[in-house]
Amino acid sequence: MKKTLTIEKLRKNGYKTRVSHYRIVNRLIINNKGYKIEDQLLPVKLAKALCCESSIFNRLSAKGGTTLVEITDTKTGKEYDHLSFCHTDNDNFCYKDGVAECLDNIVKNNSEDFSHFVAE
Repeated sequence: MKKTLTIEKLRKNGYKTRVSHYRIVNRLIINNKGYKIEDQLLPVKLAKALCCESSIFNRLSAKGGTTLVEITDTKTGKEYDHLSFCHTDNDNFCYKDGVAECLDNIVKNNSEDFSHFVAE
């Protein structure tokens, strides 16, 4: 059974972690030349708040987004990060999958530093 790295395991072992999620919002932009619909990548809290406004057309897209995981080893000060992409054409955004992809890539690229967490 393969062990996997989790945010919980990292925090329990004294690592500082930060997870940020971004979503695509389809926004109606109106100016003196007319209007256009523009996709914007925004932090999730802002994206959800904008989509609750009734005065402006904003639609939270089910497809597309990114997840950023940042890890700091509090003992050594070494920092690790990875950005995962959920592609707009075929992937639905998923918080859990984004975090898992980031952690898998951090372990893969820094296997010596995280070998005590992951064993075959």
